[in-house]
Amino acid sequence: MSQPDLQAAHPGLVRIDVTPVDDGSSRPRVRASVTGELDMSNSSVLQACLLTVLRDSRPEVLDLDFAGVRFMDCAAVRVLVRVQTAAELADCRLRLMHPRQIVVRVLVALGLFETFHTTPTFDASSIDLSIDLEMDLSIDLEQPDSRVARRALRPEQAYGGGIPESTTSRP
Repeated sequence: MSQPDLQAAHPGLVRIDVTPVDDGSSRPRVRASVTGELDMSNSSVLQACLLTVLRDSRPEVLDLDFAGVRFMDCAAVRVLVRVQTAAELADCRLRLMHPRQIVVRVLVALGLFETFHTTPTFDASSIDLSIDLEMDLSIDLEQPDSRVARRALRPEQAYGGGIPESTTSRP
């Protein structure tokens, strides 16, 4: 009987494979290949793994291979910033390798793209940050109880004919 593919069965899982790279230098180089979706449910796993690598291996370079990262939210960005800070304190160069466009877009949108050394290098000005507003949200606007529907309505519709004073008064 074959093993089930947990990545396919549980798409929220993240896989991190850490391998030392022997390039003959006095300090090691380490590659962490990350696969999956990085979000608030698993970003702590990424942080613990990468900080352990920095502490135990004391690498000169830590390569984060993000070719397999399909999604990344702000929790994962926070981890990257923390790991980058820890790497700088450990005199280690952190490199983000082969990031997909979704990762690059998130970092560019947050103004953090230039913080990370990327391989291959990207021209951040060529990244399209536009949002596709042609999405089919399939919202039932007749059900204003729905939080999603409430956001889709104009304020006077969402609050039963009037905007609450707390949203219109200014200090």
